[in-house]
Amino acid sequence: ASARDARSCCAVATAVGTRPPDAVVVSTEFGAGVTRVGWGRRQVLVIGLPLWTPLTDDARLALLTHEMGHLKGRDAMTGFVTWLAHGILHRLATLLTPLPADAYTDFADYAPVIQESQATLNAVGSFLLRVVSLPATLLLLLFERLDAVSSQRSEYLADLRAAEVAGSAAVVSLLLTVENVPGLHTLAAAAVRRREDPFVALDAVRHRAAPTAAQVAAARQRAREQDLRWDASH
Repeated sequence: ASARDARSCCAVATAVGTRPPDAVVVSTEFGAGVTRVGWGRRQVLVIGLPLWTPLTDDARLALLTHEMGHLKGRDAMTGFVTWLAHGILHRLATLLTPLPADAYTDFADYAPVIQESQATLNAVGSFLLRVVSLPATLLLLLFERLDAVSSQRSEYLADLRAAEVAGSAAVVSLLLTVENVPGLHTLAAAAVRRREDPFVALDAVRHRAAPTAAQVAAARQRAREQDLRWDASH
């Protein structure tokens, strides 16, 4: 990034009330996020160029302030701890994975007459393993439910901080673009099939007319009809 871009990033971080990231990385993903890398757990802001390209200047500011909001909330550190905890619980829940119902040991090849009794033992063993692993499985499900609720709260707080700095209209513009990411995928893929630069096609979206009041109202109505899902990250 240029010196001007670095100063702009610092200015956005100051407006949000947090220190700027240690590094800004550009990726080829249709998304953006903050993470921590290395032994020093350096804070890194990752911007997906395919998502950044079609955004208007206001929406770009909303995206930056949204991600800086995650930095202010220390969501990257929380996410790292959550990832570790989830990995441990997942291993505990799958450590005693029951055998398939039709599984046999190698001994069955040498003693076909005991296949029936071997299947019975496998069935009993499978039942016992399920009983033993049930507490870990239930704990994993509870953890994922609580983590999903916490993730949603973090996203809403980041949106709120973005609205406070960039304005509600900019956040609405950003959310409408993010809502249409599947369409951006199709647009970029069609350009590639035509052997054209996909970023030129994405940049054309940036210069389209702003959403009308009716389109914004329709998007809000779709959101209300979708209802709140606990397993949605945003």
